Amino acid sequence: VSVLAIDEGAFTLKDHFHGIEVLSFQTFLEANPELAKRLEGRSVSETIFSIGPSALLGFAGDVSRDGWLVYADSDLFFFDSLSKYLGEFERTNVLITPHRHYPWNERRLAKYGRYNVGLVAFRNNEEGLRALRYWAESCLEWCYDRVEDDKYADQKYLERFQALVGGVTEDLSLGANLAPWNAGLTRLSRDLSGRVFVDGEPLVYFHAQGLQMRKNRWVLSHLKYFSLASSQLKNLVYRPYLKELEAWSGKPGFDAFGTARVPNGFLGKLSARLDYCISLITGQTIKVGSKSMWAPK
Repeated sequence: VSVLAIDEGAFTLKDHFHGIEVLSFQTFLEANPELAKRLEGRSVSETIFSIGPSALLGFAGDVSRDGWLVYADSDLFFFDSLSKYLGEFERTNVLITPHRHYPWNERRLAKYGRYNVGLVAFRNNEEGLRALRYWAESCLEWCYDRVEDDKYADQKYLERFQALVGGVTEDLSLGANLAPWNAGLTRLSRDLSGRVFVDGEPLVYFHAQGLQMRKNRWVLSHLKYFSLASSQLKNLVYRPYLKELEAWSGKPGFDAFGTARVPNGFLGKLSARLDYCISLITGQTIKVGSKSMWAPK
């Protein structure tokens, strides 16, 4: 496993893992000076979006023929084995996952892309690498945090894979990429062995997008999708994830309790305060250190 650490704090975590190669962001840029020049003028988030595919392509030489090159966001939490999950796609060269937005959000959010960049997997073969090279070059050419000419960051490019190469699979299973924008209409359960299910399908990974820390509470992001996180979702999905984050909080370099950025100015701070109060009132927060009261039935 190879990981590109965007900041120094993340890079120090290399001392806590075995069998994982951690490459610092600075080392990556020094080894790719031409790439660094093309990133000038981009924000921190845009730079991260831009280099992901190129970094993944750089690791291709360390992966066996027909093995998997996987781009995974850092806010994913796996409930099942990634290798086991990928093993289900034997004839796939590129694996992408749709957002599966709520019906009331589909039109509003369509401009950001049908597919989510939470997890994108490429087979280390001719077809897979062709798609990955296209993605990497496209992101270096244009990758900004705005919608422009049917482009958005690194995400809208995924829609072009199926026209570019063969063997592109769109994973429609409910257990892949469960997220704040699609979890509200599902029913979660857990069996006696502890496995979590989404409408009867095994949960593979959850995308904890937008999770923030305010005061002594984790603030969930479901409200911005006009939805609420159910008690089942909080107990079966969020709390196991938060337990892991909090357990790592004492490790050097790991900032599980990073304070959410509060906008500058009176109106910005007032809006942030209002959002926090609404989250409290609607039950969309989880207190740090709280334990699940959910028992399997």
